[in-house]
Amino acid sequence: MVASRPSASDDRLTRATLLRTELEDKLSEWRLEVLRVQSESIALAEERARAATEARRARVASENRERARRHSAARAAAEEGEARRAAAAAERARDRGERARKVLAERQEELRRARLRAARMAELREGAVR
Repeated sequence: MVASRPSASDDRLTRATLLRTELEDKLSEWRLEVLRVQSESIALAEERARAATEARRARVASENRERARRHSAARAAAEEGEARRAAAAAERARDRGERARKVLAERQEELRRARLRAARMAELREGAVR
C-alpha cells in the first residue's frame, strides 16, 4: 500500500478540529476567569456588607450611649431642680414660721404691756380714790 497524501478536505477537517479544540480551551479558560472574577466580586460585596453592618452597629451603639448620657444628664438636672424647689419650699415654710413666731411674740409682748398698763392704771385709780 502506498502512503497517500492527505487531501485538502482532510486538512480542513484537521484545522477545523484544532480550531474547535482551541476555541473550547479558550472558552473554558474564559469561564474560569469569569468564575474567579465573580467570586472576587462576591467576596468584596460580602466584605462591604460586613463593614457596613459593623459601621451601622457601631453608630447605633454610639447613638445609644449618647442618648443614655443625655437622659442621665436630664434626669440629674431634673433631680437637682426638684431638690432646689424642695429647698426653696422649706425655706419659705421656715420664713413663714419665723414670721408667725415673731407676730405671736409681738402680740404676747403687746398683751403683756397692755396688762401692765392696765395694772398701773388700776393702781393709779386706787391711789386717786384714796
